[in-house]
Amino acid sequence: MPEFVNTPNFYQDSDILSKINLPKEESVLQVQRTLQETQKIQKSISNLEDSEEKRKKETKKHIKKKNNDCIKRVSSRHSFFLIESVHKIRI
Repeated sequence: MPEFVNTPNFYQDSDILSKINLPKEESVLQVQRTLQETQKIQKSISNLEDSEEKRKKETKKHIKKKNNDCIKRVSSRHSFFLIESVHKIRI
């Protein structure tokens, strides 16, 4: 069974607090500035990624539209030729 022993306290609270190094106000401001700059950089990178995604989507839409236009042209020509050939057969 462990024994608990009370030892005398040689340190005062003020002694302990005086040994703790808290950051100075300047360094806190510097940390805040660095954090703000980091957030700006992250935001700009995020915007770049978003614009890249947007560009890819627009390119896909453009390609799809071109393909659809080509299909429409081919199908309209095909139906024109079909109608013309049916007309020739009837005559």
